[in-house]
Amino acid sequence: MYALHDPEGGIFYAKPVQDNLPAYFLDWLIARRISLKELTELLYLCLEKGCDAVMAEESSHTALAQIEDTVLVQAVDLRACDAFLDREVGAAG
Repeated sequence: MYALHDPEGGIFYAKPVQDNLPAYFLDWLIARRISLKELTELLYLCLEKGCDAVMAEESSHTALAQIEDTVLVQAVDLRACDAFLDREVGAAG
């Protein structure tokens, strides 16, 4: 039996979970620190797609979600450009 720390109250100790999911996948689930609802959704996805597919899919979403760098972009005053474009061709400025 695979002993795990389970903050969700026993799901990882359930015999069906331990008998049907690989240890590396259980470790991955625990490391994610997800809600019980998210855990349930991932377990259902495992039935449909398989554990490896779920890990690959979720890891790609997580990588995008973890980007924390912000790029500040200063506003550009385009009034001069607008004024230039609004003039008629050949008109005196």
